[in-house]
Amino acid sequence: MIDLNKTGLLVCPECWDEDHPQNQLGRFPVDDPQALRNPRPDSGLTASRSTDGINLSYDFVTASTSTKVVGVHTYHSVNGFSYRLNGQPSTDSSAVWDSDGFYVNLSMNSAGGIPYQILSRRSTYSDSGAVIIDTSKYKELQVRIRKAVNAPDLNKVWDSESSPYTGTFWFDTGSGSLDGGASMTPEPDWNNGVGGWNILTYNLSNNTAWTSASEVVGFEFRFYGYTEPGSGTVLDSYDLSWIKFIPY
Repeated sequence: MIDLNKTGLLVCPECWDEDHPQNQLGRFPVDDPQALRNPRPDSGLTASRSTDGINLSYDFVTASTSTKVVGVHTYHSVNGFSYRLNGQPSTDSSAVWDSDGFYVNLSMNSAGGIPYQILSRRSTYSDSGAVIIDTSKYKELQVRIRKAVNAPDLNKVWDSESSPYTGTFWFDTGSGSLDGGASMTPEPDWNNGVGGWNILTYNLSNNTAWTSASEVVGFEFRFYGYTEPGSGTVLDSYDLSWIKFIPY
């Protein structure tokens, strides 16, 4: 029997299947409307990427880039970050998004000065998106990075005597400057790692400037470059995949 209609099939008691109610859908009127109070578009994606949530990370799965020259200085913008050399006159730098590898390449070729790159997320720079980070939520910072080209055999250069900034993470606790303190991390062995990738880890829980502040309103990274012997030219290139704040 299907939908109350006899089929004429003869079966034994063990094989008998009673007519199922789902075969009778539509035979009887069923009306069960559901009301939705204040319907609106889903804003969950945006909220999950804000600094108000516990999961705080930045990646380059997609990217929007631009470049501007102000006087003798070149500024590159990528996903709300501002990339530049250390303020010295130079236009020989770039921030290029790799759409296949989902990372951004940061390169510099400088003719002198203190050789380091700066990647900022501060409102001080018009291309940088403002942030507000609750310091009580996060104990650690991780950065997935690899050295791309230039330094011979990918030698370490952060620990040299002429490198005052190494691979530091700086932050602004609301004063408008980066006097809140800095966290440092040892330079990795660039020749190791999966595909050359390494994860830098910054311990924020033991940084008193971080733990004593209620919030951070901006931050930046400074990566030291390799100085070519004899010429004084500074060249280096890093691929950056993501930045993550690790909660307690």
